[in-house]
Amino acid sequence: MAQAEHDNHSGHQSHAGHGGHDVDHSGHELMFRKRFWVSLVLSIPVLLYSEMLQMWLGFSMPVFPGSQWIGPLFAIIVFAYGGVPFLQMAVPEIKNRQPGMMTLISLAITVAFVYSLATLFVPLGESFFWELVTLIDVMLLGHWLEMRSVRQA
Repeated sequence: MAQAEHDNHSGHQSHAGHGGHDVDHSGHELMFRKRFWVSLVLSIPVLLYSEMLQMWLGFSMPVFPGSQWIGPLFAIIVFAYGGVPFLQMAVPEIKNRQPGMMTLISLAITVAFVYSLATLFVPLGESFFWELVTLIDVMLLGHWLEMRSVRQA
């Protein structure tokens, strides 16, 4: 089972046979850590300009020409920067017909992203931009902590 879980991380296929032990995950750990912190900072404007969160928390952000594009613009950046590792790591899972965690995360963030983009052009309802960036941030944090645990094991 440890080998199957380990094989789900792209780029590790060349390490087959080690049973998931003594592998250098520092590259992944550093990558996930950096992407987490950058994505977290870039998520703040998305959260602050989310109408839903403003309503729930009882505050409002300044409105100015173009302010309606702050959430979508920053969410696109977070998706492109923070979501890419999950999309890339899902490719081998899909090619091998062995969907795993990366496929699930990729499906979730892609559906939220595409639907939210569509709401900008077609009145479908509320967008999911704040949910999208929150999901990406949580997944990046989780994978960073996982890689750190694997390294320390």
